Amino acid sequence: MAPTIVVPCSANINLVAPQGSTTIPVVWTEPSAEDNSGSVTITNNFSPGDSFPIGTTTVRYAFADAAGNSASCSFLVTIEAPVITDVTPPVITVQCPTTINLVAPQGSTSVAVTWTEPRAVDDSGLEVTTISNFNPGDQFPIGTSTVTYIFIDPSGNTAECSFQLIIQAPVITDVTPPVITIQCPTTINLVAPQGSTFATVTWTEPRAVDDSGLEVTTISNFNPGDQFPIGTSTVTYTFIDPFGNTEECSFPVIIQGLF
Repeated sequence: MAPTIVVPCSANINLVAPQGSTTIPVVWTEPSAEDNSGSVTITNNFSPGDSFPIGTTTVRYAFADAAGNSASCSFLVTIEAPVITDVTPPVITVQCPTTINLVAPQGSTSVAVTWTEPRAVDDSGLEVTTISNFNPGDQFPIGTSTVTYIFIDPSGNTAECSFQLIIQAPVITDVTPPVITIQCPTTINLVAPQGSTFATVTWTEPRAVDDSGLEVTTISNFNPGDQFPIGTSTVTYTFIDPFGNTEECSFPVIIQGLF
């Protein structure tokens, strides 16, 4: 004879999950059974206090005696998604900074900027998600950039704040020209090979540095190893710093022909 269920399974249980949660713990009175053999084995797929997800789950209990006779019962646990009643956006407790104005360092087209990040809380007490298009420490180019923070609560309500970050080009205060550290050579006199109207000329190129410590641009109308015609040619080197200040040196190259 199968075991006799003396405490039946619970009736179907219907609950609503808390806002911001997708599961909920459920408790019930467990069923029980008796058998004339005096021994009943109970198996079940869930126990009181287990967490159940949104949706419908079947809880099953089976009772078996030593002879293999069995009885069973079951019930449904239905968890509904929370009803969203929160329509209040997060409250910004630490506001965005006001407009930030900076000047880029000389020789640079961008600058790293830091600020105190805004913060927000929600009346639900749940965590607020923060999204921003920039982060403190990012590099900002010359011009105006808008930094925006958006705060989203678990119900999808949003609040936001923004501020402008203005980077100005550096003010050019350097009026000192580069300093020539290796001067142009003195006049170069050469004789073209017999039967030729040109001669190949080489020299040690001049060099210059700038008091800004930045790179100096060098421009020349001739380069060592170029061919020079019979006659006099002037080689000119112009040195330009990043602020447009210039310095130059030059020297003549005289090529004589053989007749």
